[in-house]
Amino acid sequence: MRSLLLALAALALVLFFARPASPWEFDEFLFFQSLHHFDPLAHHPPPPGYPLFAAAGHVLRLLIPSDFATLVTISVLGSLVAFVLFALAFARMAGDLPMGIAAALLFYFSPALLVHSTLPMSEPGALALLAAGVLLSVRGSPAAGACISPAFLALTAGWRPQFAIFIVPFFLTTVVMMRSWRARLIALAVFTIVCVAWLVPLASSVGGFDGLLHFEAGQASYVSAHDAGMSRSGWTAPQIASRFIAHPWGTKLESLPLLILAALGAFLMRRERRVIPLAVASIVYLVFALVVMDPADGVRYAIPFVLGTALFAGVGAVWMARQAGAPAYTIVAIFAAASMIYVSSLISQRASTWSPPAYAAAFARRTFPANAVPLYELALWPHAQYYFSDRHPMRVDEGLAVYFDRPDVPLFLYADGMSRAPGARVFRWQPSDAYSKLTRNHYRVVSLIPLPPARRFRVIRGVYVPEREIDGAEWRWLDSPAALQLPHGPARTLVLCVGLPLIDPMERNTLSISVNDDGPRVLALERGRSAVVSIPVPAGAPVIHFEAQHTFVPALVAGSLNRDTRRLAVKLYELGTK
Repeated sequence: MRSLLLALAALALVLFFARPASPWEFDEFLFFQSLHHFDPLAHHPPPPGYPLFAAAGHVLRLLIPSDFATLVTISVLGSLVAFVLFALAFARMAGDLPMGIAAALLFYFSPALLVHSTLPMSEPGALALLAAGVLLSVRGSPAAGACISPAFLALTAGWRPQFAIFIVPFFLTTVVMMRSWRARLIALAVFTIVCVAWLVPLASSVGGFDGLLHFEAGQASYVSAHDAGMSRSGWTAPQIASRFIAHPWGTKLESLPLLILAALGAFLMRRERRVIPLAVASIVYLVFALVVMDPADGVRYAIPFVLGTALFAGVGAVWMARQAGAPAYTIVAIFAAASMIYVSSLISQRASTWSPPAYAAAFARRTFPANAVPLYELALWPHAQYYFSDRHPMRVDEGLAVYFDRPDVPLFLYADGMSRAPGARVFRWQPSDAYSKLTRNHYRVVSLIPLPPARRFRVIRGVYVPEREIDGAEWRWLDSPAALQLPHGPARTLVLCVGLPLIDPMERNTLSISVNDDGPRVLALERGRSAVVSIPVPAGAPVIHFEAQHTFVPALVAGSLNRDTRRLAVKLYELGTK
């Protein structure tokens, strides 16, 4: 046990210094809102509900005067508890304590867990409950296996419902492997009763069980359309597999040897009956992830599969070290050091400075007048609702529709990514391979962009929401026909920048631009080039019409990996008046 305590102390030290300095990711802010009012229909917390996580956070929030500190505390404590329980469970499966400790160390020192085990989100606490369920299922006690383990597995599903994709096959496999029908029936009854216990309050919060079915069906529909559909634009099957299987372990130099060790460990444990439920659950979860889950979130979503990989890799690593006559934890120590070096840029920035969304929000509150209205891009919706709740934040086009003709109301855009617009203020962390591979690659750069009256307009039709690269261009796609309206003003000159991107399937397109019902200005556009045009506009609130000769739907382009079903014509890069 001395080795386990030393390993726990090392992990505690790492987690202490890896704690984030401020909120950062999308779901964090939705969980914060749920601490004050549990309302899944308002995405507080986000679907599919997280009733036990929200309840535990609500209780602890009574003792800790900060939403952020409350959930970080749960995550850090949950990670430490889970480490000990997984080490003991893995040791039981492998029949060897050093192998169990090595597996738990590989899991928590994987790049995926170094990044996510201290975040104020649901995974760390769910892993602690899962670890208890796994340990009790392999202890050999009939009471623990039939009664207590199913209860903890059901609690895990109530803490983070997505883990049910792992928990259900794990639990059903353990039930099948039980020695008597009496034990099987008790386990099924306990699991069902505990699940009902947390489903009832979740159902009551969304209007009853009919409301719950409707709520979860809506979430399933979204996952089908987004996670299994649109989010996979540009991804090949090998890239998706790499995202879920290899990226959680870092670079190829780390992940390939680790996966080889896991294969070796699986071979060494091929006759070990106690590992079957974990192996089955890992395989089922991975298949589901590869087919359904959003690759952008692949590393975080892969955590249950990483758990299974870590067990086999720990067994393989200790066996290899012993064969070489080295200390049992030699390979694990090398891997842990490499992982910490790999994530050091991301972790050090996150631990020592506020995240760009948090810093930008604080700067905006100090800098813009109290009546300034924040217009947020969708990626920053929960951040804006949390940080600017007293300033009535709005989506970009919704806000412009209300305030485009109100020069007395200051507007600013809260944007995920860089902007080169006049007066924009950019907040950023430095890039790293770890950031791009281990996160959704959002929020590393955030911009505050003033929107003076000269750059405002109201969308009438066919003008899509703003898009931008993290460190690059910004644009709006135009459909054909498209139209927008300028605010009231004197006669002035409208300056537009439009073009076709390099990825456009058409080499050329023709765009007609007209003001009100006047004769059109015709532009011949070529792929990879943009054009700047100045057009006189009359006094008043003129309507600008766009009509392109050709349009395309990215999802219908032959050979395209893009799943975007919008109809697109040209990109609008800039619009302003002078």
